[in-house]
Amino acid sequence: MALAAPELLALASLAACMFLIALYYSYGYTMGALLQALAAMFRRLSINLWFVGNVGLGFIGDALDDVDHTIRNAIGAGITATQSGWHSAMSAASRW
Repeated sequence: MALAAPELLALASLAACMFLIALYYSYGYTMGALLQALAAMFRRLSINLWFVGNVGLGFIGDALDDVDHTIRNAIGAGITATQSGWHSAMSAASRW
């Protein structure tokens, strides 16, 4: 039995969505965890400069948090877009 074009599109978008969900979780446990740990480290770190005094490095931690949130939001937007495509393909397959 051959699959029709809308069914193939629905299957492909479902596979892409599953891949993006797996990517989201694997990112959270690897590079995302590393970025969060580095951000927390920089927030606790300060340098004593003789002409200024203690300078906190929390701004680096904030920048790392921004990078982490941007990556997570991009993956989440991909998940949302593929879910929307999957629902559209499923409705097209049901009308086929």
